[in-house]
Amino acid sequence: MTVVSVRSGKDKNRIRYNVAALSVLQVANYLIPLITIPYLARVLGEDGFGKYSYVQNVMQYMMLLTDFGISWSGTKKIATLRNDKKGYSEAFISRWTIQWVLVYLLGLFLLVFVVIKYGFTDEAILYAAGYIMVIGNVMMPVWLFHGLEKMRAVSLMLVIGRIGIIPSMYFLVRDINGVLWGIIIFGLGQMMSGIISLLWIKKDGLIVWRLPGLKNMYSVIKEDYMIFLSTLSMSLYTTITPVVLGGYVSPGVVGYYNMGNKVRLAAQAFLAPFSKALYPRMSYLFSFDGVAAYRLLKYSALVMLPLSLLVSFLIYYFSYDIIKVIGGDKYSGAVLILKILSPTPFFVSLSSVAGVQVVLPKGGSSYFSNIYITVGLIGLVFMFPLIMYYKEVGAALFLSGIECVIGFVMCWHAVKILNDIER
Repeated sequence: MTVVSVRSGKDKNRIRYNVAALSVLQVANYLIPLITIPYLARVLGEDGFGKYSYVQNVMQYMMLLTDFGISWSGTKKIATLRNDKKGYSEAFISRWTIQWVLVYLLGLFLLVFVVIKYGFTDEAILYAAGYIMVIGNVMMPVWLFHGLEKMRAVSLMLVIGRIGIIPSMYFLVRDINGVLWGIIIFGLGQMMSGIISLLWIKKDGLIVWRLPGLKNMYSVIKEDYMIFLSTLSMSLYTTITPVVLGGYVSPGVVGYYNMGNKVRLAAQAFLAPFSKALYPRMSYLFSFDGVAAYRLLKYSALVMLPLSLLVSFLIYYFSYDIIKVIGGDKYSGAVLILKILSPTPFFVSLSSVAGVQVVLPKGGSSYFSNIYITVGLIGLVFMFPLIMYYKEVGAALFLSGIECVIGFVMCWHAVKILNDIER
């Protein structure tokens, strides 16, 4: 097999293109929705925006469950098979079918749960409408394009879907009664991107379509369940935190937490593309050229870590101004949340460089998963009491603290792996 060096001009250009494409993707995912937040926060009010945010949090958790860790394992598998169209097509179809089975099963579960809890009320309709987000998310197999390093096209599709919702959001969401429309419009934006991506896959002939075999699907489940457990563990301190918080405080307070957290996520959106673009490349290089992988890793760390530290400092220093611009004076309770969360971009970048670029490609999925599972389960001991006694402040302290632990544990394991390579 011919190994393409990371130093070749063509290869460097591919990495640059993917970094740029993933930057656009992150803008579409975080910054474009952030444009609508000041408007929604004002017209929906604290309670309406809190409900809107809470439904989105629940759907984010559903998306995580339907992902089944495939966004990581599928990317790696397709990256290593990218020169074998039949092989990566089989890997894609098996994994995508599993995701659709999970969409169906979780949809049934959500339907039964909301009917039992809320009956056929407006609250139940909010959750039913929110499930459009989950369907649209699975319709858009970003991990396929990521593994093939064809991110330019997928970024354009997502931007079209995200920008397309903005006029509808301003036109249809006019007061607190517009919560339902806000949720529907956001979900339809994701679904629009998914439809465009499927049409593009068909037009470009990316996949050799055939029915998935049960044996292949079972093998995928065996291979990917550890990654799924690790992403589930991550959710214990990310996606599920605001869901748990919603059980102890009013929707308005959940809105404060979500306001600060969305700003934090938007800041991280500037940092994530570099590491994500390198993940399929590092998976490939660690399999065939360890020296080139080590060289690329050093360059990545020198760019990401100082930049993320600067971003964390700027978030802390300008937290009051950021919240005032986005939410106005009535969301002043989000300022302290944002200050507490401000170090997380640096900790997340640390865990990304160490975990995504070293531990996962070289150490394997079980090694990577065990770290998240162990820290996630230990974190549960602290999450509930912090939220019970300190509410939104406790939730922010928990998230910031757990990201710190994950970052340094990943770094420690990455150093061990690299030392073994040097020997």
